[in-house]
Amino acid sequence: MPDSVVMRHADDVGDVCRQTRFDVGLQYVERRLALMLATRGADGLLPAAAVAAFEDFRLALFAFANGGGR
Repeated sequence: MPDSVVMRHADDVGDVCRQTRFDVGLQYVERRLALMLATRGADGLLPAAAVAAFEDFRLALFAFANGGGR
């Protein structure tokens, strides 16, 4: 899902995730939105720890979706 869709429809996607009890999806949207809104450093980059934490979560979700979590 493109960042522009997450940014524009985060509330709607979050509501659907809550209604369907898709807690991991809700966490993904919340984390991604927080990363998009995070303050960048003087170099214009996000804090490396925040990027790494999100990437770890994203890769775990990707692996699960592809049968790696069984």
